[in-house]
Amino acid sequence: MKIQVINNQKVLPIPDEWLRSTRENLLQIVRSEGKEPFKELNVIIVDDIYMISLNREFLKRNGTTDVIAFPLDDVGEIYVSAEVAAERSPEDPLEELALYIVHGLLHLLGYDHQRPEEDKIMREKEREHLSRWKR
Repeated sequence: MKIQVINNQKVLPIPDEWLRSTRENLLQIVRSEGKEPFKELNVIIVDDIYMISLNREFLKRNGTTDVIAFPLDDVGEIYVSAEVAAERSPEDPLEELALYIVHGLLHLLGYDHQRPEEDKIMREKEREHLSRWKR
């Protein structure tokens, strides 16, 4: 699986090493889950202006959000907001951003959180994968 992590914002400084390690972490998660639903996975880190437009266009919601994931045939796309991460976790926005990325990937791998039992499983998976996240 080809994985790209693209920093498409200027609000939050993100080291290149963090982007590289994120790619490796995502590959480890996909392998550990035993699912590879896409030939390509793109993670795009955006600002709130971009996230607001995605949220409005595709989810018909106003305002920004932390993460939106799209399964597109052979490509999975995860959009995450650097601004939301910085606002919610000013002491460690990159850790918050990692949570959003893992959350989006879990959605693409078939996990959901609509019902309480699904939510419990998804939160456990988030904790499990983030505990092994290499910075």
